[in-house]
Amino acid sequence: MQFFKSKKVITVFLAVVIVSAVSIVGLWRYNKGVDVVRASADDNVHGFAWTENYGWISFNSKDCDVNNNGYVDSGDCAGADNNTTPIKDYGVKIDKDTGDMTGYAWNPLLGYICIGSTCQTATNPPADWAPSTSVTVPMVTQVAKYDRASGKITGWANILSFKDDGWIKFDPSPSSGVSINPGSGGLSELSGWAWNGYDEDSDGQADKGIGWISFSSIGCDANGDGDIDNVDCVSMDGDGKTSIYVVTADVNRAPTVGDLGFDDSDRCDASYSVKTPRLTWLFSDPDGDAQNSFKITVNGNVHAVAGFNQFFDVPSSDTSALAYGGTINWSITVYDQSGASSTQVAGSYDIPASEYPKVSFTWYAPDLSAETVSMFNGVTLINGDECDDVDCDWSWVTSDSDDIITSPNASSTMITFAEKGTSDVVTFTATSTADNLSCSTSTTMTVSEKLPDWEEN
Repeated sequence: MQFFKSKKVITVFLAVVIVSAVSIVGLWRYNKGVDVVRASADDNVHGFAWTENYGWISFNSKDCDVNNNGYVDSGDCAGADNNTTPIKDYGVKIDKDTGDMTGYAWNPLLGYICIGSTCQTATNPPADWAPSTSVTVPMVTQVAKYDRASGKITGWANILSFKDDGWIKFDPSPSSGVSINPGSGGLSELSGWAWNGYDEDSDGQADKGIGWISFSSIGCDANGDGDIDNVDCVSMDGDGKTSIYVVTADVNRAPTVGDLGFDDSDRCDASYSVKTPRLTWLFSDPDGDAQNSFKITVNGNVHAVAGFNQFFDVPSSDTSALAYGGTINWSITVYDQSGASSTQVAGSYDIPASEYPKVSFTWYAPDLSAETVSMFNGVTLINGDECDDVDCDWSWVTSDSDDIITSPNASSTMITFAEKGTSDVVTFTATSTADNLSCSTSTTMTVSEKLPDWEEN
């Protein structure tokens, strides 16, 4: 008889009874000879997988000690009363860059299950690992790996108490392997089936081992209504029900932020102030996520902002205490759509010694005429005060090179337009002599026919 080939789901009740009965023994028995195993902040795999013969497999000790009191919780983790059985410290990590899967999972009956290259003391996995004897693979090294492009997990884990018979294959066949399905909020769900089984009596049939390992109840209940809808899944008590469970992993990679700067393209607008610049940055995400929000600190003032805009207009309240010529110190952290954050990056912005010139001009001829002298008067304000020829330099230009400008570098000038038309552009520019800040304003003029010459009879 070939054991463990069908994927069968056993109810949580039976699993808890079995696990509870031997949890204390298992916790003691399989701790011997194993180095201390530590769960860390990098252990990004959580939840429980199910095996029909040995119950729940936990991938992170924090899931079995939710209140963090150092003792195994009751329920699925088989603790007696949340205060009796000391918690084992274990965890599994998927490296977000390389995809390497390492660490330890735990089952009270089986003890530690090492993952991937963590299985340093075990021998190589067997060549004939498959649940069907018609499939064999070459000898491979101890590694488990997540491939981001395909979503599949390949390679091995090992039940240490089973030694050479404890190898678990994450991808026993294309149709039953374990995959990671991208999710929201940074968490992705695992699904599919892994396999452990071996032929004890050499008859070519798998008759020992833990059999199929299910990483999500969706394999038996695709529509999530609690009823088994997979013909390969059979409930132990015959009620056709399955429990809801899933293993999750946070494999979302963090975004980065760079190219901190500022945008002063509207510096010549009347409302612009150098003390309230628009700060800018570039968001980048290795998984292709968009920016979801950012947290920016300006001179100690923190602003949390939702949205994808990669700029921030500094409010006057953040810089009111700063003088012209001072420095705005700022830093930013960006967040992607899954909630992952970049490292905080700092920048600075040097406030110019004054505001940019605010310029305008008027002319004293209601109807401009070709070959007629017209008076133009420029106005320049810096920090609200009108600029004189000591603090400002000026420039007048027109788009028609045949026009005559009497005083091209004065605040006011006389212009004689060469010919009639509606496309002659007059531009007035002011530049502060203190810090060389310039602004311009332009107006397209309508020039009429030359007035007739006056002749006195």
